[in-house]
Amino acid sequence: MLKSTFAIEYHEKLQALTCCDEHLDFIEKIVSSNLVVQADKLTILNQVKKIKNRSLDPNFYLAVVGEFSSGKSSFINALLRDELLKTSALVTTAVATEIRFGKHLVLKTILNLNGKEWKLKTFENSKLITITALNIQKITIRELIHLLTSDNHLTAKINNLTISHPANFLKEGTVIIDTPGTNAINVEHGTITKQTIADIADAAVIIIPATTPLSQSLANFLDTSLRPFLHRCIFVVTKMDNIRKRERESLVEDLKNRLTTMLGLDNPDLLPISSQVVLDQLTLDEESEISSEEQIWLNRFQDLENFLSQKLRSERIIIIAENLLRLLTNILEQLEINLTQEWQTYEDRQLALKNNIIQDLGYFTSEHKNKYRSEIEQAIQQTQNQLNSKILEYQEQKKQQIKREILTITDWDELKVFTENGAESILGGGQPLLQRIIETQINDLNNKHQKAQENFLQEFSQEYKKLEALGNTLNVSNHITSQALAQDTGQIFSEMKELHTQQENEAAGRVMTGIAVGIIGSILIPGVGALLGGIIGASVSRWLGPSLEERKNDLWFKLEPSLNSYFQDLKKQIQNEITTHGYQLINSLEEHIDLYMNKYKSVVDIMLLEQQEELNRLNELQINTETYLKEIARRKKQIEQQKTRLI
Repeated sequence: MLKSTFAIEYHEKLQALTCCDEHLDFIEKIVSSNLVVQADKLTILNQVKKIKNRSLDPNFYLAVVGEFSSGKSSFINALLRDELLKTSALVTTAVATEIRFGKHLVLKTILNLNGKEWKLKTFENSKLITITALNIQKITIRELIHLLTSDNHLTAKINNLTISHPANFLKEGTVIIDTPGTNAINVEHGTITKQTIADIADAAVIIIPATTPLSQSLANFLDTSLRPFLHRCIFVVTKMDNIRKRERESLVEDLKNRLTTMLGLDNPDLLPISSQVVLDQLTLDEESEISSEEQIWLNRFQDLENFLSQKLRSERIIIIAENLLRLLTNILEQLEINLTQEWQTYEDRQLALKNNIIQDLGYFTSEHKNKYRSEIEQAIQQTQNQLNSKILEYQEQKKQQIKREILTITDWDELKVFTENGAESILGGGQPLLQRIIETQINDLNNKHQKAQENFLQEFSQEYKKLEALGNTLNVSNHITSQALAQDTGQIFSEMKELHTQQENEAAGRVMTGIAVGIIGSILIPGVGALLGGIIGASVSRWLGPSLEERKNDLWFKLEPSLNSYFQDLKKQIQNEITTHGYQLINSLEEHIDLYMNKYKSVVDIMLLEQQEELNRLNELQINTETYLKEIARRKKQIEQQKTRLI
């Protein structure tokens, strides 16, 4: 990008004064670290690129700003020593026009025609130009420039306009930027002017016509749009030759006071000139004499050109320094903000963990075990009481049935048949009823166990949902270890859900009546056979002893206590079985609680470990950030000192 020896020497001077490249390398080092968030990296690198390009650009950009009829076009023509731009135009282009050095007058532009972009470039030897799409027929390049910069129909179609010109003022790399008029109806003109001065121009000439010194509209534009850049503006008072001599000095002094009062400028660069006197010399022949008055204005214009050349070069260095300062300040603020946000996020997570996890897992587990153990123990007692009552009813029913059968017997053979099959048949026939009674009560007990388990799951689910919600927010995406931990956490959450489903399915599929079948099978039938065999055998002989009625009464008298004893044993064994079964349910529920709480603990342990990893990362980030912040502060101070010396 650097071409001339002058440009190379200037770049070396810029580096010596600002250390630009070294500062930019430092900034790129910060960006490559993990201290800058990804969203800001591209913005910072774009700013670095702009500063690099500006430091390497061999051209110096001079923006010219002014209102309509301020003498802006005449001033530019005077710099070019060529009446290139049309003066007193009622309209201007909506883009900034660049005029740069070239051995020949050449125009390049981009036109927007019917929604399409058309590139137009004239040639060095172009004489008559025809552009059919614009209905332009056989005009010179100067006439084309006049049309493109002043014709209302064409100016709206221009996207870009660059003119190459062989003016001496441009030879050393100066590029004049003709900005749109600042008092145009189209507010976009002011925006383009502001953007040009902010991003491109090294210095700006503000044209103030002596006939209208600092209009309110111009003052407002300078104050609202260009205030950050006023220190690199040169205020040029044009048309001074139209002011009477005795009024010129007071006009300039008054204008300087107004700039100070209205814009807060301390000793602004204010230069009175006459562009027209310079342009008039272009039409004089060699024999024409120049008046002393004209010579004064010619000398002043030459002084202005020299001043502008020096100003452009010094301002370029100051601009680079300002941009570096601005960028370093932005990075410093961003690093501080990022670090603060990182710590705030960590503290929020830490508080969320504290508020949402079970703090004392041992106490929580023990409390819920005791709670549900107590509930099931009460259910066991209730089941036993209800079974005792039901079995007592069943006992009385069967006793009365057996007694009726015995007392209604009418002969010895019938008594013998009853003793062999009838009594046992009565008790055995009641087995389904007894089984249903036991099944009903055991089902009630199992249902209460199931309800207790569901209640625990509901309470646990509330805690688990808090944990699961935290699990979605505790990941540290730019930390490898935490990524792995986050994956483990997600896997455990998935396992917890599968565990919940599995436990519910097992509970739903459990056979609730096994204990009832076991009790009936092991107690009822064998017990009845043994009981009747021992009592009835000696009570049915017709040859021995009393009459049939006496035998029946004797049989019942001996049988009733044995039946009572039998049912008492039955109740005792059922109670034992119910107690055993009940405590198996308690153990099952406690195992269930332990299983869930162990899974819960494993998730919490991973989260706490992740937080510890995050704390370690933040401590390291804090150290690195503070190191960079100190270095940024040192560099800012260095650049500020260099900038002060330059100003």
